Amino acid sequence: MITILKTNDPNNNIDNQNFFLKKSTIYLILSHFVIVLIFAFTRLIDADEGFYLIAAQEVWNGRTLYTDFFFAQMPYLPYFFSPISDHGFTTLFIARVMGAFASLLTITLFARIICKISINNSVRTSLLFLYAFNALIITWHPLAKTYMFTDFLLMFSFLSYLYYLKTRSINMIIAIAVAVGLAVNFRSVFAPLIIFYAVAIFYNSPKDRFKNITIYFLC
Repeated sequence: MITILKTNDPNNNIDNQNFFLKKSTIYLILSHFVIVLIFAFTRLIDADEGFYLIAAQEVWNGRTLYTDFFFAQMPYLPYFFSPISDHGFTTLFIARVMGAFASLLTITLFARIICKISINNSVRTSLLFLYAFNALIITWHPLAKTYMFTDFLLMFSFLSYLYYLKTRSINMIIAIAVAVGLAVNFRSVFAPLIIFYAVAIFYNSPKDRFKNITIYFLC
């Protein structure tokens, strides 16, 4: 009888739901990471991976992007990969493992975002499930390319924006600016987001609008 009363206790049911959500979240995140890690070691080599890693090795050898050799992308990826570029074919797998960990951080940020935008546990779990087993994410994140890093930075910028809407903190504006700026320096296609966030911050600043925008652009 005592057990039945505890089971039917609304507070106890809420605690059980929260516990189940936390456990399911951990399982989904870890499952995603394991699958991405498997793909990192088994996926066929993408043509652009060699292009990026050769550029990284050139940078490591002291040559300058755009001046000493041709490079068609933004500069951060070769500089980011340059410290690991001198290990021959092993470099590919080191870069891919770095991508897998970036993917792990990204899905963790995504889990935090859906907790902030939804109070329904079923919706949260469903969204996380769809993200965790998204074929595009699983197959493109574990590559020596820009996708996993830009996705992480953009996810971080959006989470920072959600925190800004709640706290109106200058620190969150700085976090948005830095994250978007880094993302653009990995991939120029995201440059319009600089203006998008500027407009969003301006219209969601109850006071000190011009001060907030100035700080945003200075960062």
